[in-house]
Amino acid sequence: MIDYTTVMKGEIYYVLLLVAIVSSTATIKCNFEKISSYYSCNPVGVVGVFNEEISVNGSHLSSFSDDDVTYLRFNAPTTFNSVPTKVFENFPHIQIFGLHSVNLTSLSTKAFKNCFKLNSLHVDGNENLTLLSSSFAEECSNLKNIYMS
Repeated sequence: MIDYTTVMKGEIYYVLLLVAIVSSTATIKCNFEKISSYYSCNPVGVVGVFNEEISVNGSHLSSFSDDDVTYLRFNAPTTFNSVPTKVFENFPHIQIFGLHSVNLTSLSTKAFKNCFKLNSLHVDGNENLTLLSSSFAEECSNLKNIYMS
């Protein structure tokens, strides 16, 4: 362990910070749980910068599957350059989708394909995000709330 309060003459310490930059499909593990009327995927240990595609796995509760997931939320320190594709393909019944403070800057129409059950989108804490209604207007016919800050 390095004592950063002491400067040792003639010694140089290098601190290496590794950040995963994922350019192909990344796998994210979920802890699945039933909360009130929602069945949620709570990503575990997600750290890195993610582009486009992700795949999600984990052990579902008895008698549940990806089709039952209605709530999915990502938080910092995860970073998404864009909304991962296939989220709504993997979880077709998501009602609440949160990407909180993940440095999101864009929303592509392909990411929101099949979002017909989505009614609440939380993208608060993404300072450089620009929303265009065309990003999800056609596909997300049930979308009632978008939370930004």
